[in-house]
Amino acid sequence: MRIFQILTYSLAAASLLAAADVSAQTPPAGPYALYASDGTYGSEVQISWQLWNPSQGGSLVLYRSSSPSACSGDVIAVLSDLNQTSFVDDTAIPQTIYYYSAHIENGGVGGDCSNADEGYASGLVTAPDSVSASTGSFTDFVYLTWSKVPAAASYRVYRSRYAGSIGDELADHLPVEYFEDHSAVPGVEYYYSVEAVGIDGSTALSSQAGGLRATVGTFEIDSDGDRVKDSVELLDNTNPYDAGSHHKYLNSPAFVRFNTYLNQHTFLELNTTEQQPIPVQLEVLDAGGFVEKSISAVISPAQQLDIDVNELVSAPNTYGMLRLTFTPGAEVFARTSSYRAYKQNSFSFAYARRIRNGTLGKQYAVANAMDPSGQNLPVATWAEIANTSSEPQSFVHNIYRQNGQRISSMTIDLPAFGSADLPAGSQFGPGVYLNEVAPIDGAAEFLFSVSRFGVSAEVFSGGDLLSFGMLSHGKHGSGDVQYAQISNESGQCWSQANWLEIANVRPDDVTVYVSFNSKTGIPLGTTSFVVPGRGQVHLNASAALNGWDRGVAAVATLSSGALIVSATTYYHDCAQNVVQTASIVSAKSGGKASQFATYNTNLAMENRAFVAAIASGQTPVMVKTYREGQQVSVQQVLLGENEVGSENLNATVYATSADSLGLVEFSSGSDNSYVATLMRRRVRGGKVEFAFDSMPE
Repeated sequence: MRIFQILTYSLAAASLLAAADVSAQTPPAGPYALYASDGTYGSEVQISWQLWNPSQGGSLVLYRSSSPSACSGDVIAVLSDLNQTSFVDDTAIPQTIYYYSAHIENGGVGGDCSNADEGYASGLVTAPDSVSASTGSFTDFVYLTWSKVPAAASYRVYRSRYAGSIGDELADHLPVEYFEDHSAVPGVEYYYSVEAVGIDGSTALSSQAGGLRATVGTFEIDSDGDRVKDSVELLDNTNPYDAGSHHKYLNSPAFVRFNTYLNQHTFLELNTTEQQPIPVQLEVLDAGGFVEKSISAVISPAQQLDIDVNELVSAPNTYGMLRLTFTPGAEVFARTSSYRAYKQNSFSFAYARRIRNGTLGKQYAVANAMDPSGQNLPVATWAEIANTSSEPQSFVHNIYRQNGQRISSMTIDLPAFGSADLPAGSQFGPGVYLNEVAPIDGAAEFLFSVSRFGVSAEVFSGGDLLSFGMLSHGKHGSGDVQYAQISNESGQCWSQANWLEIANVRPDDVTVYVSFNSKTGIPLGTTSFVVPGRGQVHLNASAALNGWDRGVAAVATLSSGALIVSATTYYHDCAQNVVQTASIVSAKSGGKASQFATYNTNLAMENRAFVAAIASGQTPVMVKTYREGQQVSVQQVLLGENEVGSENLNATVYATSADSLGLVEFSSGSDNSYVATLMRRRVRGGKVEFAFDSMPE
């Protein structure tokens, strides 16, 4: 009995001890609802789970395996804080499938395993491949395709005119692996690249693929979309792959904007170099594109035809467009000159516009809203857009600060032959701004320009509101050397300040090289600098002349299609801090051997021609004047390289006579040997009322 009782006691005690041990080492409750991301992230897998009782103690052991068996494979983490319910596996090999699971371990005892869940990193670090772009298969667009990138949320497409350059972002947030580029200019080759975008970022760019939108009809090749055929550009010695490098040719129909606001009075000046009279049809189109009036006229050989635009326009404060139709193939050149009268027999400004064909692709112009008198007076800038297409078109208008930062973007819809004026930067305060206009349909033709109107300090003492008005035509950028005539002249009660405005219209940075020469061709200095994408640099050209009254600046870059350059001249009063007027002259890369402009001695205007030789050696330039259909004078100007000749066309030797108008022809033995400007200037009481270039072409 004793033995039995002892055994019974011992067994009971052992049972109690065993029960106590089992209670102390009960396996901890395991995690549940474990989830691993399936390609959501490019270079990592995110794992999450839930716990029944985070306060139970122990550590969570996380496994990664190549098989679906739970709690097998490698331990990738041991987490002592059970309140942590997620983990990032950044060692996962992209596009490799793993199985993740976990359990709680406490005091050497492991709890139940969670479920095993499949997860992988998408491998978004790999750029899209197999990028392909159509080459002439479609007339409405370029068609792009590329391979699918696993787990990419969207794609982003870039386009450049130049191989090796990323260019501009063309499309974003694309959910599919294809895109139609309707903004491509027909006949122009572009280079496309694609990147994939995921939650954790974007991939590297794909390799580039060249694409081309087909032209409609049987046209000769125009590789840069400047509307001058490659075969002609090769004869002209311009670059057929640079839209800013070409000579100007005028085809029928041609267009020019008009504006009767601010009491502006505009005249259309028509000329022809043909030996026979050229009949023309002139239509006045209102801002909505409707024809208000149509007249017929005839341009006689070597005789200017002036048409008073204000007499044709129905309203005093309006704007629109003139459409000029003439014999196909006839050589016609034309411009408008606008004069703003102020008080009796005086003017506050005048400027000219070139009549042009509608252009293709992106166009650029600078808006300068800085007060040249330094008094923080307002300078209003306006972007003028005209649709020269026979169908409604949409255009994107972008504005960039001087450092290239885009600060505004808007889309404007214009009816067929419709026009619109938009703020060009002055709404953001004083500064210099680059305006860009891009048609949504790359086949759309349009005109673009930027006007500037400055307020005079005299307004606060009862004077006129406006002191200057001037215009910059929208242009393609160019990689050619561009020559700007610069000046530092003075008169009885005025002096000039001349600024060289250099804008880079490409999205990437470019290096610019500038050399200054006196009017006698003496080198005055050189400089170079980097201009950021869509940025600008303005140089004080008057200071660079170092005491000379005139000279020429040569602006160069190695980057095709990069630069637009102009020289802006402000006329300052001799006694007051007042800007009397201002003018702007676009830099040129030369031109045809024969170029034409017009003179006008009405309103007591001075007419002064400035010719800069840009070829090596001696350049003889003939200057001929015509009046009432007859040549009345011919003079030779002999210039060395970088020399600037000045010719007073009001002088007796040119036989222009008072209160007359006529034609001026510049000619040399070869193309691209000189650049010419013909300034009309009105000086009254020793002060300059207006000055503008009549733009030889």
